[in-house]
Amino acid sequence: MAYGIPHKKETIKEGSFAVKVDKEKEKKKLFLQDIKKKGTITEQELLLVKRRLNDGTYEWKDVEEFTDLKLTPEQNEKGIKWLRTMGWGKTGVERSNTPFGYREEEAIKNFKEFKLNSFTNIANYQGMKNYVPVYDVYTKEGYGFQYYLNGGIISIVG
Repeated sequence: MAYGIPHKKETIKEGSFAVKVDKEKEKKKLFLQDIKKKGTITEQELLLVKRRLNDGTYEWKDVEEFTDLKLTPEQNEKGIKWLRTMGWGKTGVERSNTPFGYREEEAIKNFKEFKLNSFTNIANYQGMKNYVPVYDVYTKEGYGFQYYLNGGIISIVG
């Protein structure tokens, strides 16, 4: 008896907990396979995968094949609107503190779609995890650039 609470003996059969945990992990891996099969990832799915990567539920090897996944039309609309406000004011005049160079400006002006390129770990400390999605911005001509967000600040990486 510890602290006045009677100790109950465990009635779980040996190994049954491990089987339950394995089934949960398998279920979560099937979720990833379904996303890959669809070829499109929703905003909620993206946030869930990111959270599971950061809390250790998924490992990098589970999501390293998440390349060229399309985003939903709603995400495309939301994303391009956000990028345009980063580079240009409401009147259409370029901001003095724009994070974009000529290449990025042209890609935004001739925007076609976003794709999820991968996830990258931006943590500065060994052993820490802070995975964020890396997005590809494509133009109608097929060129573009890659970026990720770190605390609302855009980092152009490709």
